[in-house]
Amino acid sequence: PFSVTEKTIRAVRELKPEATILGGDIVDDYTTKEEMEETFRLFGEFDTPVYYLYGNHDRQGHAEYAGGKKFSQEDLEAAMTQNGVIILKDAYAELAPDLLLLGREDITEGEGRADIADLPNPAPEKYLIVADHQPVRFLENRAAGTDLQLSGHTHAGQLFPLGPLYDIIGYNYGDYTEGDAILNVSAGACGWRMPIRTQAHCHYEVIRLQPAD
Repeated sequence: PFSVTEKTIRAVRELKPEATILGGDIVDDYTTKEEMEETFRLFGEFDTPVYYLYGNHDRQGHAEYAGGKKFSQEDLEAAMTQNGVIILKDAYAELAPDLLLLGREDITEGEGRADIADLPNPAPEKYLIVADHQPVRFLENRAAGTDLQLSGHTHAGQLFPLGPLYDIIGYNYGDYTEGDAILNVSAGACGWRMPIRTQAHCHYEVIRLQPAD
């Protein structure tokens, strides 16, 4: 329900983050246009940058199963930009003088998503965060110089036995490491469709980075 979304956004704002990264699926096929617009109006109240990358549901690609589309992609992007939310589709943003963020287009976009090899790092000396809705291409991203990958999508399995299946076929939930690179997969601030979870609880991630020296 929208009340959960509103409560979560206000809780995040109270933390006074230096930057907020929305990892996709903030809205979905069941979200009304009014709820979508109010969601991003609330993010517009933040005093620090809010970055957004697409998930596989935001653009209501399966709306035919939910009574049809409630808003267009143009409506969605207008709501974000009017409230100062920065959309990253295979694009970089500087979070701090020594910290760079690359927000990826969702992998479901197929040819609409660039290969990371085609996205040359403009500042290789900086700590690189790659935000990608789905926890994919971690080894490829590490090879390209990624220090930290932030993903979600799995809802930590949400309902048994999805969690163990995700563990078998890829990345489910929590922190994974390859060399010096870290992949953090969030459980997500909500579930999908059914208000039931038998795996990890809903939550958002608070990440604190400190200089090495």
